[in-house]
Amino acid sequence: MKNYKNLKALLEGLKAGDFQDQELTDLPTFGGKEPTDTTGIWSWDADQLLVGDEIETMTIIPRPMPRYVLLEEGCDYVTVEAPDADTALREARDNVDADNYDIPQTIWVSIAVRNVDDPDDTAESRVRLDPEEPKCVSGLDHDWCSPEFLGGCCENPGVFGHGGGAVIHRVCKHCGIYRVTDTWAQDRETGEEGLRSVEYKHADDDSREWIEEQLVGEVEDAIPQLGGDIRWPVEVNGHTVLVDFNHDDKTYSGFIRGSFPLSEEKIIQVAIDAVKALQEEEDE
Repeated sequence: MKNYKNLKALLEGLKAGDFQDQELTDLPTFGGKEPTDTTGIWSWDADQLLVGDEIETMTIIPRPMPRYVLLEEGCDYVTVEAPDADTALREARDNVDADNYDIPQTIWVSIAVRNVDDPDDTAESRVRLDPEEPKCVSGLDHDWCSPEFLGGCCENPGVFGHGGGAVIHRVCKHCGIYRVTDTWAQDRETGEEGLRSVEYKHADDDSREWIEEQLVGEVEDAIPQLGGDIRWPVEVNGHTVLVDFNHDDKTYSGFIRGSFPLSEEKIIQVAIDAVKALQEEEDE
């Protein structure tokens, strides 16, 4: 038998009469996976098939694209064409929609693909979904801090050892929401450890009290640096505290432009007290 380099050379040899009919069942192939159903297929390579009912009608055609069933959390939902299982798995990954899940903290979604014609051609993986970060107070981005009230080690407040990693607590200085990151999380479905998860928790009395302390301090620090004898605008965390002094009745009033995550009355009173003290110093 001649040494044929590829499908084209083999087809030319067939047309030239190099093979008898009885030899057609033992034609050489040129790489690539054997088709699941070889009916009407005489040879192949990685990308093409040699097909036909008889030598006179034989031709080379492209391999049909494999079809894969995509599964999510064990449920199949669509069949797609893809060159291989890895490509199909990437499509399954892209199809995972966080809106379909309740995500109070990080979860892992199982995905898999299965070749329609080859049950051994499969792939699977898990997709991490983090909870959506809650919005901060209007107009601001979260500023995650690690104050001492979070506990943990003195050198690194808010950090607690966990397995081979740590649980890291942070609190936003604007809105008081907590972010908890676990660097040794576990996927409860598979038992796999050493993963990373995120969870957000509502502001509480402790975080609101801490924010209040920070804002009060910023107001007190900012006002003495300002001048003018009628209005003292104070920028605090992207918001404005305004204080008015009425010369007729010698009274002060104030208001806040913006939205604070705690008692605006207390912040206003702190600003008024600071302005009043500054006014008294100037009068002396």
